[in-house]
Amino acid sequence: MIHPVLALAAALSQADAAACPVTGDAYEGLGAAVEGLFAAYPANEAVTQPLADDAAALLGELGRELPGPEAVNFAGGYILVSFGCGTECQAHVVVNGDGGKMVSGPTTGHGGDWREDSALFIANPPAELTYFGSDAVPSHLTPSCSVFDGETFSDIPCEGFPDANACS
Repeated sequence: MIHPVLALAAALSQADAAACPVTGDAYEGLGAAVEGLFAAYPANEAVTQPLADDAAALLGELGRELPGPEAVNFAGGYILVSFGCGTECQAHVVVNGDGGKMVSGPTTGHGGDWREDSALFIANPPAELTYFGSDAVPSHLTPSCSVFDGETFSDIPCEGFPDANACS
């Protein structure tokens, strides 16, 4: 007779092996999980005043034009701007819509997902990985989640998302 702890460990190991490698198909149908995460991390407060001139000027220096005072697109009062930094590389910068202070954001391999009314940023979001289809998603493209507090990004678990790193 096998010990119950060993039996559980063997069962978990088999379940993990069955889910590996994580394919693009594993990221299909995660829209509800994504929206649930965004809702769980609401923006601290919404900014309703126009974008400060110094913030617009700062982004202009970076070669980015803004669509106007409605440019706030992240965490209630911030502007998240993305830049290409090479193959499978995007850098993200957050600019305070009231004062123009710039904060370095996450670097991603396959884009990001964010909302004006949420402080959550998802690097390599599931919707961007479905094109892998039945092929394995490289572990460096596993989605990662972080929450912005106005100063820094803090990593949190991406609840409900397959984790290709667990297969390594």
